[in-house]
Amino acid sequence: MSALVEVRDVFRVHPSAEGGVAALQGLSLSVREGEVCVVLGPSGSGKSTLVRLVAGFDRPSAGSVRVAGIDVSALSGRRAARYRSEVLGYADQHYWRALARELTSIELVGLQLGLAGAPSATRADRAAELLGRVGLGDRLEARPRELSGGEQQRVALCAALVHRPRLLVADEPTGELDASTARGMLALVAELVREHGTTALVVSHDPATIEIADRVVRVRDGRVSDEQLVG
Repeated sequence: MSALVEVRDVFRVHPSAEGGVAALQGLSLSVREGEVCVVLGPSGSGKSTLVRLVAGFDRPSAGSVRVAGIDVSALSGRRAARYRSEVLGYADQHYWRALARELTSIELVGLQLGLAGAPSATRADRAAELLGRVGLGDRLEARPRELSGGEQQRVALCAALVHRPRLLVADEPTGELDASTARGMLALVAELVREHGTTALVVSHDPATIEIADRVVRVRDGRVSDEQLVG
């Protein structure tokens, strides 16, 4: 199976008073089409920097990042926006950033389809279907302030997957959840990405995330320290 994500010999140096801090130091990573790849590492290992590069929110200091044949590091403006609205589904660890306070759950999830040009009726039907799948069929008209943290995170996950992206990037999807809710969220991620044939890059510090992985990559000090197939 071919690789959907190709990260090759990537360095990312953040400016500092001392001259620069290397968040990534020659990191290379491939994620195959249809695979759930979990990247594990402690705080400061470079996981979130990797996510931002793959999502096109940041650029490498050296090396290349390609997704579905697209040179992500060369994207800007409308091309970057199109990449994020069509190819990518992005679930931020700070999931509330995806939730505009004045919009209802069904509007929030349908918004991503609107960006992709889907008509209003299609947006509403697809959003309602997906929210029902995650147990929020009775919360379609609820606004973020009326939802629990776990419910908000499910809405954000639906928003990341509603347009059936080729790649889901999830940054610490269980980071703010208790153990029981976290297990449910991981099961939901695995179910939805496999149902839609989506490739997933899941970044976490939580070893429990391995349960949904086809491949586990461990990073430390900005480099891959270990990689293994599981399952």
